[in-house]
Amino acid sequence: MNAADAVARAVTLNAAACARVIGTLYGQPGSFGEVVVEETPDNTWEAFTFPLVCVRIHWIEGITGENMFVLTPEQARHLATAMMGMADSDAEGELNDIEMSAVSEAMNQMMGSVATAMAEALGLTTDIATPTTIILKSREEAEALSEARYAAKFTVTAGSLDATIVQVIPLEFAAMLETAFTTAEVADEVLGGMHSEKIGRLNDDTYSAVERTARIAAESSADVLTTLLGVKVTATLPEIETAPKDPLAELAYPLVTVEVSYVSGVNGANLFALTPAQAATLAAVMMGSDEPLGDGLSDLELSAVSEAMNQMMGAATNILADTLSLEIEVAPPICVVIQNVEEARATFEHPAYCSRFRIVSDKLTADVVQLVPADFALHLQAAFAAAEAARSIGAEAAAPSQTDSSATANAAAAQTPTGAVSVAALRTVGVRFSAELGRARIDIASAMNLPPGAIVELDRMPDDPIDVLVNGRAFERARLVLVDGEYAVQIVSLDPPKLLAG
Repeated sequence: MNAADAVARAVTLNAAACARVIGTLYGQPGSFGEVVVEETPDNTWEAFTFPLVCVRIHWIEGITGENMFVLTPEQARHLATAMMGMADSDAEGELNDIEMSAVSEAMNQMMGSVATAMAEALGLTTDIATPTTIILKSREEAEALSEARYAAKFTVTAGSLDATIVQVIPLEFAAMLETAFTTAEVADEVLGGMHSEKIGRLNDDTYSAVERTARIAAESSADVLTTLLGVKVTATLPEIETAPKDPLAELAYPLVTVEVSYVSGVNGANLFALTPAQAATLAAVMMGSDEPLGDGLSDLELSAVSEAMNQMMGAATNILADTLSLEIEVAPPICVVIQNVEEARATFEHPAYCSRFRIVSDKLTADVVQLVPADFALHLQAAFAAAEAARSIGAEAAAPSQTDSSATANAAAAQTPTGAVSVAALRTVGVRFSAELGRARIDIASAMNLPPGAIVELDRMPDDPIDVLVNGRAFERARLVLVDGEYAVQIVSLDPPKLLAG
């Protein structure tokens, strides 16, 4: 890979991320056109017509350096009005301070998505500083800013916006990208071997763990949708395919995908897929409507689908947690529209298992596809094995020895809660300690319209005690204090779960 190839790859990632964010701003699917990278030993700024709106991007973690995005004032004004939720503006001339700020915030959101995409591609944690937006009035100002070696162009469309964005890349940053992508390719070869090794560890127990989890997901989905729809919903028995060759190629596009990541108890992510029509029907039900809103999926509808999946997976997580005797948490589901199989493969490669089940009711029928990677499958296998071992040990500990009298055994059994274990055995077990300041409940529409800087009132006063949670369960009450400039909690009262003395 040379510098030009690295630039082309980075800009393609940038274009896809920008299209997603702009689509969200316009409430309509965003897309991008062909990426064209031009290299010249001369100054690239000579090809531009000024004035230009220039957004400077500083990479500060993972990769370092600066690159720039430039737009015409007209394109920048379209982006600003979309960011502010306004109709397209017919204004002309220089952008005012509010419009410049809106452009910066829109680009900040786009570059946040870009940083995530770059992190996944490079296998690094990447981050950017807050973008700065300036007006370049002349080529001389641009040349003083930076020598541009590459100019990459792509067109982004969404709603009424049809803008050609130019990304200007200095030679030093291009060299940084070349090094980063080359290193990532080497690492990918190593990780590919690790992936093969993990695939080799999959066995009947892994299959059983995946199947049990898929059944829980199907049954929980049916139960939650029964409540949401107000009609009986059933789920078919999941069909599990091991080592599917290319399950993403079997799906029809565009496709609505919901990625669910387990962040505590068991670790890993899996992907659920629905057709746009199924997703639109589910969104309509969530919003209390009899029919979908119309062509395409709006940002509000995608949020409604995410919320439905959040409730379904929340119910499945609770059952899985009880089955495994673990505190399990999932991150908020990420719902996106994927336009083609290439984009899908870039999002979710190498599933070890493919689970399919159908949700059936008078209001909604949906075929749900769940893709499970090897890492997550192995985590599930280990968790089910640990739960079985713990139950076995607990059963042995609860069984009275033959020398015990019946009276002694009965007395011990009466005082011992089911599944209780000696506290001595738990003293070295790590737990997750957290504090909850308060809660609020708002509807999806209000959440979607929260602007940056909005204040959401919680159900607590500043001086009220807060809840301290251990593995997600209420353990004690405390008050928030500052210690050497750091937040801390001061315990007010304890209410720990009862354990046997060790």
